[in-house]
Amino acid sequence: MLHILRYLCRSWGVLPASCTLQGKVEFTELPSLAHEDFCELRRGTWRSKEVVIKVMHPGASHWARDVKKELSMGPILGRHLKHRNLLPLYGVCAGVKFTDSGKSTEHPYPCFVVPWMKNGNIRDFVRKNTTFDRFKLLVDVCEGLNYLHSEGFAHGCLDWQSVLVDDEQRACLADFCFRGALGFSEAYFPATTTLDGFSVSGIYMAPERLASPAAPTRKPTDVHELGTLILEVLTFDQSWRDVVEFPITGNLKPPSWVPIPDHPIWDLVKRCWIREPEKRPQMAEILETLTSPGMTFPMVWPLPVTPASPSPPSDSISS
Repeated sequence: MLHILRYLCRSWGVLPASCTLQGKVEFTELPSLAHEDFCELRRGTWRSKEVVIKVMHPGASHWARDVKKELSMGPILGRHLKHRNLLPLYGVCAGVKFTDSGKSTEHPYPCFVVPWMKNGNIRDFVRKNTTFDRFKLLVDVCEGLNYLHSEGFAHGCLDWQSVLVDDEQRACLADFCFRGALGFSEAYFPATTTLDGFSVSGIYMAPERLASPAAPTRKPTDVHELGTLILEVLTFDQSWRDVVEFPITGNLKPPSWVPIPDHPIWDLVKRCWIREPEKRPQMAEILETLTSPGMTFPMVWPLPVTPASPSPPSDSISS
């Protein structure tokens, strides 16, 4: 039924009434939380709840008629895919008013409304809560991703920014109904958010996405991105210049200057990074591995890593 509803919404570019929010949605007069190529995130309120409003930018080049139809499917998925490890989508609204420089303006285009998560994203959360069990958060991520895959969808942009922590200190996947679940590619949504000069989504990209940015998102691509997320969350290593090219080359033996965790989890990460997508483990297998009795973790975080050489060679990693 969900697939039929998606088809109808995509064909006609309309939404069922159940996806439209009832009640007044208002922006707060706070600065934008983030800017992306096709939208910005603003805080607001709806029925006395703090919310985040994803404001679509109609002036962007990818707001062609066919892409508008694609966007109409996002709320369908957000309203029908329900799991404790997925960020809920309250719905869609239009005519939201915001104040800029003392002037009240009505935004005429669709806005997507989700709960405000005061704990922020997974990386900010573990920075502030240094003793919190990071393994628990990663199991949450895998549970949410396994649910998406079991429903026939991929996420498409998994990184630390798309994993939020709710009030119960549980990790929830965000953005699943805007990119991967729609089958969107980087051709529509370029990875433009940067961290210290690097594209965050680009750092997580699987080789097949780098080779063909316009290719549809697939489940094995999520698995590759999950491997990078596991490494970052458990070790908190920021050697992105070193790590990013290593999985892309397909060489599973890391150079001596790439720090890796002294833990069996590294074997799972390497399997997630296998160059051939069809050879990567499926989410059910990853969950079984993570929750097996032999996969124990220390109470002190982050995981230690093997000593690395002071600096990488001047040239890039070779396969």
